[in-house]
This record gives sequence, structure tokens and C-alpha cells, in this order.
Amino acid sequence: MKTMITCCLVVGIFISTQAQPNFSKKDFAKESTQWLKLDNNQQVSAKQLATNKSLLKLQPEDELQLLKTNNDALGYRHYRYQQTYKGIPVESAIYLIHEKNHTVKQANGKLVHDLKLSTKPALTEAEALKAALTHLNAILYAWEDAAHEQSIKQVKNQDDATFYPKGELVIVDPEFKQQAANHHLAYKFDIYAIEPYTRQVVYVDALDATVLKTLSKIHDCTNVAASGTTNYSGNRNFTACQENGIYTLKNNMGGGMQVFNANNTRSNPQIPFTDTNNFFEGDPTANEVHWATQKTYEYFLNTHNRNSLDDNGMALLSWVHFGENYNNAFWNGSWMTYGNGDNNRFSALTSPDVVAHEMMHGVTDFSADLIYSYESGALNESFSDILAKLPNII
Repeated sequence: MKTMITCCLVVGIFISTQAQPNFSKKDFAKESTQWLKLDNNQQVSAKQLATNKSLLKLQPEDELQLLKTNNDALGYRHYRYQQTYKGIPVESAIYLIHEKNHTVKQANGKLVHDLKLSTKPALTEAEALKAALTHLNAILYAWEDAAHEQSIKQVKNQDDATFYPKGELVIVDPEFKQQAANHHLAYKFDIYAIEPYTRQVVYVDALDATVLKTLSKIHDCTNVAASGTTNYSGNRNFTACQENGIYTLKNNMGGGMQVFNANNTRSNPQIPFTDTNNFFEGDPTANEVHWATQKTYEYFLNTHNRNSLDDNGMALLSWVHFGENYNNAFWNGSWMTYGNGDNNRFSALTSPDVVAHEMMHGVTDFSADLIYSYESGALNESFSDILAKLPNII
């Protein structure tokens, strides 16, 4: 069965500006900075664009600081910039500028506009760390253990290397929705504990010591070889997770991947698929999505050196059994969702070509951000169709 039904939530506006050195003063919407495309007759370097606050809708207090550059096989040079506000990094506000022959062709990313907050902390770094450690309440930390401290010195080849956390002042939206009004000045700590075993990035409000957010840096299960039955592909081998004798349809590859059970609802409950051994036979639909997701991820990584859909190791989450008699599968801008079909027009929409198709929408979203309309929408679909039929993916 070949089913190529999908939708994709993409946001982007293509923009043209006047020829250099004078950019247009047209009042573009701030959201339009998520995707900029410059005309061929413009001769703008990455450095010129990164410092043009008018075009990028940045305030005088905003800056773009270059993090790194890399070249690709197509002759492009890619620049990765970090947005700062009054010299303080804005978490996840990364802007990418793509240059060829010293001329910018495109730029994309998520800038935060109209920030208005104090960058003067009321707490010292030591006071903020105390709040973070109180929140985690561990018994033993890595920097208190001689073996761990010696290991980090060897890994980094630095005699003064340590796991003792150093605070960094950042500006962060705890929900990472990049809404200006939600941002806080915070200390960011990377805290590694041995007992209980955990490693967390902790954001502590620099004004009142509130712990705003914690992000785990350790995946809690062990990757193991597993297999299972599928709807359309027979028995297949894949990687699952094992913890305390329970096997789960997830793994730690890249940023991690997992399949959840929507349980015939139109929501996204985090109901995992588990088994008591490493042969999954209870749900062929879930098994097939997990296997095909892993194989498609491996194709992107091994063939194109692309780390997940966003090329930055994003987690690959999928929901199956979405709705009742749902004749569709889709990428929603953050994860993949698959319906069971009505068993009249369609059976379960989980064949490998469907999975690869939906995942390619994610790659298109993060790389080209094609508007889902007219010609660009047709290209969006066609790229997914092409990838779904490549014989070397599955």
C-alpha cells in the first residue's frame, strides 16, 4: 500500500530587500526573520547581514555573536550565530546564515524580539548554585568523587578540569517558546550527581533564586537489541530500551526516539509500549513505526551526516493509534502521528514509506522551511515522496 497523505505545519515568509548597501526600510513582520531569502542581485556578506539590526528587527541592545562556521560540498559556508541581549546569551536564540561566493543566499532561525528585562543579577553565582543544589538534593556529586574528577581531567586532557558546576548568566524562557515576556535572567548550571545518578541542566532565576527549569542530560535506560512483528514488513530488528527488566519501544539513539499510544484519542498521552522480553509481539503498528523511524534516522545520519531532523539531535517522538478510523498520518512541526485507517480506504498508515515521508517533512521544515502552499507546498510534498521511495533507506 502506498499512502502519501500528510500535513505539515510550517512557518516562514520569503523576503526580498533592496540592493546593497541600502536595505529596504519596509516594516516587515518580526516573524519574517525566521526565514530570509535575498535576491540574486544583492551582494551581502554574512557579517553585513548579522550586523543589520534594522532588517533583523533587533534592538540596539541585541547582538549576534558568531559561534562557528562550516563549509559543505555544495560550496556554501554556513554561519551559526548566538543572539545576546545586553551581552547576555538568549537561550535557543540561534540564527543561521548561509553564504555562497561571499554572498548570503538565505538565513533562518528564531530570534527573540522586544526583550525588556534587567540583566543585573540580585544573586551571586554561589547563592544561585546553593538554590540549584537544594533543589536537586543529591547525596553525592561527581566533583566530590576522586575517580570522577580524575576521569574528567583525562577526558579533557586538562589538569584543572572538574565537574564542579560553573554558573553562566543567560536569558531564558522556561517553556522555550521564545516569547519575549516570558524570559528571565537566570544562572545556568550543569550539575552531575552520582547518588542518585542524574545529570541536570538547572536554570535558577538570578533575581529570586526560583528554579525555573531542569533538563536531563542522561537517558535512564540501556539500549538493547530487540525485534518484533510489524504490519507490513514481517519481523524486524531494532534497538529498544531495557530498565529494571522492562523493555520499552524507545532508545537513546541521537536525541532519543520513542513511540507512544494515542489510544484512539486525538491527543498525545505519553503511554509507552512495553514488553517483558526483547521480542515485541503485542502491537505490530507500534513496532513498525519504531523500526522505520530508526532506519530513517540512520539513513539521514550515515548517508547525509545529518543528526536527526533538525541536524541537532532532536528527539524523534511518534504517536500511533491516533483518533478513530483516522485516514491520515502527519508531521505537526514537532513530532509524527499515525492513524489506524478505517480498514475500508486505508489500513494502518504505518508502512515504512509513510514513516520516511513524514520524517522528511521534518527535515524540510528545519532546513528549507518551505511554505505549505502553491509551488513551495508541492515541492514540500514531492521531497517527502522522493525520500519515501529511496531503496536504501529501509
